[in-house]
Amino acid sequence: MRRLGIILQVLAIALTVGLVVTGCSSDDDDASVSPNLNGIWAVTDSNGDSGTFNIAQNGSTLTGSITTSDGTSVPLTGTLNGNAFTMTGTAGPLTINFTGTVTGNAMSGTASDSTGDTVTFTAVKL
Repeated sequence: MRRLGIILQVLAIALTVGLVVTGCSSDDDDASVSPNLNGIWAVTDSNGDSGTFNIAQNGSTLTGSITTSDGTSVPLTGTLNGNAFTMTGTAGPLTINFTGTVTGNAMSGTASDSTGDTVTFTAVKL
């Protein structure tokens, strides 16, 4: 009977260690996991202008807006492919295209409009 108790204790310890070791594995480093763009991002461009992206992500589909420092808001739609994204919006006669990459809580890329103006931008998730 004592031997059975010892075997059960060893088995319980082995199971506990196995569960702890298994629980330590993580897919967080898996490159196939898409970034989460949901939320508000503080944006600064190469001209020193700033604003915010407000992005909603549903799978690879992006919707939202960019609001400039003067309060102008432009609706955006776009897509996410891996860590690369594109978003497009229309402000009056201008079409604005954002392309870039996201890593964690940071993104960077270029913004160009239909007149040919292009700036680079960076953004940090708030």
